[in-house]
Amino acid sequence: MTSLHGIEHLTSLGGLNLGVLYKLPDLHDLQNLTSLGGELSITNCDSLSNVDALEGISSINGLLRFSSNDNLENIQGVRHIDPQGFLAEYPGFEDIQIYNNPKLSICNLSNICSAVSCLLYTSDAADERSSVDLGGRRIINKKKK
Repeated sequence: MTSLHGIEHLTSLGGLNLGVLYKLPDLHDLQNLTSLGGELSITNCDSLSNVDALEGISSINGLLRFSSNDNLENIQGVRHIDPQGFLAEYPGFEDIQIYNNPKLSICNLSNICSAVSCLLYTSDAADERSSVDLGGRRIINKKKK
């Protein structure tokens, strides 16, 4: 699949789970979304370099996941999402999962990074307080309080 044509007029969805869409170059057809009633998960979308088209989303009611996207370089498009809206479907499940995105090196989004209460990573590269290194197999998780 190389586009999401046909859903460009939607402003809300029950959730968005994009997976194994290796040839999807962008999320342009999702630029009118403002809210998700469930999770936002983007995995194995190897042609995707950013999620800028999602900048209109201010709330999600579920998991936020970016994983195994070989060319994802930034997640600035989710900078307006209120982290208080992250509700796990199952008790104890991590609400924020960002891992195995080799070109995504820095999380400097205050809404996402400040919501993270547990940082797990495989090197000392994330010791800087103003950002979190997300390259390679590094992961950030927000645990339930």
